[in-house]
Amino acid sequence: MMDNSSSSTSSSSRIPSAAAAAVFASIEQQTAAAGGEFVHLSYSSTILLQLLLQQQQQQQQQQQQRGREQQQQQQQQQQQHRLSRPNSLPLLIQEHQKQQQQQKQQQQQQQQQQQQQQQQQQQQQQQQQQSPRSACLCCLLAARNRDNRSAIQCNDSGLVAAAVAVVAAAGGAAAASVAAAAVAAAVAAAVAVAAVAAVVAVAAAVAAAT
Repeated sequence: MMDNSSSSTSSSSRIPSAAAAAVFASIEQQTAAAGGEFVHLSYSSTILLQLLLQQQQQQQQQQQQRGREQQQQQQQQQQQHRLSRPNSLPLLIQEHQKQQQQQKQQQQQQQQQQQQQQQQQQQQQQQQQQSPRSACLCCLLAARNRDNRSAIQCNDSGLVAAAVAVVAAAGGAAAASVAAAAVAAAVAAAVAVAAVAAVVAVAAAVAAAT
C-alpha cells in the first residue's frame, strides 16, 4: 500500500485528461464542503454490503411488526364479532389458545432476530478492526494514475473498477459535467459510506452519458 500523501503528489502530473481532473476535483470539493474527509473515503466493500444488508433487515423487521399489528387488530375484530353470537364460549377458548401459540412463536422469532443482529454487529466490529481504512485515496489514484496503477495495491477491487470506469469514460467536457452533477447529488451526506456510493454512482452516470 502506497502512502496517500506521496501518492496524491506524484499522481497530479499523470492526470489522463482535463475531464478526469474535473471529476476528481468535484469529488474532493463536494466531500470537503459537506464536512467529510476525502482521505478516509473508502471502507472495504464487505463492510459496505453489510451495512446495506442491515438496513434491509431493519426494513423487513418493521414490515413484519406492522403485519403482526394488523393480525392482532383482525383478531380483536373477530373476537368482538364472535362475542355477539350465542354459544360463542367454546370458540373463544379455541381462539385464545391460538393467540397464545402465535404470541409464543412471534416472541421466539424476535429473539432469533435479535441474536442474529448481535452476531452481525460483532462480525462487523471485528472486520472494522481487522480491515485497514487506508484504501481511501488509493482507489482513486489507481484510476487517476493509469500508467502505474498495477503497482498500487488496494484492498477494494470494486472501487478500483468503479474509479477506473470514471476516468475511462470521462473523455469530454460534457461527461465531466454529468459526473460533477452526480457527485454533487450523491455526496450530499458527506459520510464515508455515501462517498463510496458516490464513486460508483459517478461511474454509472458517466458511462451512461458517453
